Amino acid sequence: MINAIRLAARQLTAGCWLLLATAFFLAAARPVEARTKPSRDASIPARLADAVAAGRVSESARLADSVVATRRLEPLTAASFHDSLVVRFFAAGSDSSLAGAERMARRGLEWRERALGREHLEVARSLSTVATLLDYQGRWEEAIPLERRALAIRTRARGERDTLVAASCRQLGAFAFWLGRYAEAESLFTRAFTIYETQGPRFAPKLADGCINLAEATRVQDRWEEAERWLERGLAIADRSLARDDPGRATLVNNLAGLYKDQNRFLEAEPLLLESLELRESATPPDPEALAIARLNLAEVLRLEGRYDEAEPLYDRALRGIVEVRGADHPTTLVFMNQAAVFYREIGEFARAESLARPVLAATERALGPDHPVVAQAVHDLAELLAAQSRYAPAESLFRRAIAIRSARLGSGHPDVAVSRVALARVLAAFPTRATAARAEVDSALAVLESTPTYPEARLDAVALRSELEERSGRDREAARDLDRALAMVDSLRAEHGGGDAGRAAFLAKRLDLF
Repeated sequence: MINAIRLAARQLTAGCWLLLATAFFLAAARPVEARTKPSRDASIPARLADAVAAGRVSESARLADSVVATRRLEPLTAASFHDSLVVRFFAAGSDSSLAGAERMARRGLEWRERALGREHLEVARSLSTVATLLDYQGRWEEAIPLERRALAIRTRARGERDTLVAASCRQLGAFAFWLGRYAEAESLFTRAFTIYETQGPRFAPKLADGCINLAEATRVQDRWEEAERWLERGLAIADRSLARDDPGRATLVNNLAGLYKDQNRFLEAEPLLLESLELRESATPPDPEALAIARLNLAEVLRLEGRYDEAEPLYDRALRGIVEVRGADHPTTLVFMNQAAVFYREIGEFARAESLARPVLAATERALGPDHPVVAQAVHDLAELLAAQSRYAPAESLFRRAIAIRSARLGSGHPDVAVSRVALARVLAAFPTRATAARAEVDSALAVLESTPTYPEARLDAVALRSELEERSGRDREAARDLDRALAMVDSLRAEHGGGDAGRAAFLAKRLDLF
């Protein structure tokens, strides 16, 4: 099971370029009496407006250069003119328009460097704008050197403790997080939080955001108690300083629910997810990506509770929503598609699940590379789908690949590695001659799962499988001991399992073989 994306929503930039008046586009393009040629040049602004509206990036860039040349705009005016085009492209929201926004932002950066030199704070703002547009396209490796350069400029100009420095650190932390470099992300988030902490109450929203990011960075590193403390601290800040409908509060509520979900604390998670969804649905202005995430997370809990009829429409709405915002091939969208595939696997629609899972894996590898933790999750989930159909050979190969990626990126003692080991052990146990290998995987998994509160159902599955393997090998006393323990775990988890009687019945139905 993947943890749905819960990092705080991306900031558009570390500066404030979206506050530029969009009307400047018209002002900059309007004919200037002393400089305007009377004939065809007057049509350039209208043609440019049409090209931008249609998302024709190359034509827009060419016409923008014509406006600058024919109006003989000064470099700073040319930079601001291109900024206004960034706003217009960005507002369209399509993949091509994001590419157009990036191209205009890069051109604005060039003009700003020409006017002010390479070390000016306004140049740093332009660098952050380009980096953020790359972020929206999932191109984090390209974004990092730009934001690092912005950080260096800001540090030299304003010192280590300035809020602009904090903004760059926060952005770099987000890029590192999406690339699966979690320790690096945590360090950058901590640096940003420490700066904002000294700036007084007006930076309370930044502190709440910092709590969200640090909670997520510690959670993925299997530091659950720290993650919960960060979220509780963030909620305390929100209660003191933020409006009830503030997006930061909704994210904190959502993330705390996600933390509970990963520990099978569904009774605690569901009301928080419902609150988060309500906050997202009533937000003004609406945030379609945040709303899609809220629906996905609630769908996940309903699925885990066995409430499939309620979960399915939420999966559908969440997926449609994220495709509208991000497009079909964005890494964020691929996570949604992968979770839809998991849902269809669980309700037995294997063909439909595989029609999603295989393209998702291929696209995720293209977007993030072959050894990213998100790729490992897609590999693991495809392996689960194949194993559910008794296609053991390809399933084994994929589980081993997931273990290798997770061990390399997260460490061999991470719970995600243990989950993949339990699944691999189930596949190996299907062959009587491979019981010893299956037992080795179970023992390795339990060494991790016994020390963490996360994935209690995986721990249950491992204990139950160990009991089965012990029985096969004639160790009846050990088998009975593990079986008693597994049954006690079923009883404990059933009591905490949300979804009412139907949810608890669905949970028990998966474990009937133990009885």
